[in-house]
Amino acid sequence: MRPLPGAPPEDLGDGVVTLRLRRESDAPQITRGRRDQEARRWLGDAGAVDASPAAAVERARMQWSTGRSAPFVIADARTDEPLGQIRLMIHDDAARLVYIVYPEIRGLGVATRAVRLITRWALQELGLRTIVLEADVRNAASIRVAEKAGYRRRADRPEPHDRDRDGDRSPEAGRSPAPGDAPVVAVFESGPEPSLEPEE
Repeated sequence: MRPLPGAPPEDLGDGVVTLRLRRESDAPQITRGRRDQEARRWLGDAGAVDASPAAAVERARMQWSTGRSAPFVIADARTDEPLGQIRLMIHDDAARLVYIVYPEIRGLGVATRAVRLITRWALQELGLRTIVLEADVRNAASIRVAEKAGYRRRADRPEPHDRDRDGDRSPEAGRSPAPGDAPVVAVFESGPEPSLEPEE
């Protein structure tokens, strides 16, 4: 595995979406998107927002500086408006992938494009062996994204709930269960390096 760079590459995009570092000006869209009820349903505490735009930017920079976490904003390649967020959490030669796209963007293929971009970058440029993506089995949209992005479903297992918002121990579908609820996550692993051509 090659070392994680201190910041995202400047050309990580496909002409429709770009993956870039967070900026203070992103705060209104990110706050609105992460307070969406559907996002809170699947992300739980991992969908919380930072105290201030400056704190959020500094937190993202600190995550990059550790060499173990690569957070990106998913931005519109034409307008640079934030469409969502995506992050790799790296452990040795493997990584976990988490993401969120904002309500008005869902169903437009943005999540699939972002997952393909970050997967291709991680496998080619970082030399990772595999990437894992987890989704609650009831979250049909996330399961479709994983499948369209070329990920292979390896197993279903009970969802852990002892994970924090930084993602080191936070699953992609990380909400707390209701009484009598027993969430199960589908575990996907990256396949061969994905094509960037969309499957809409």
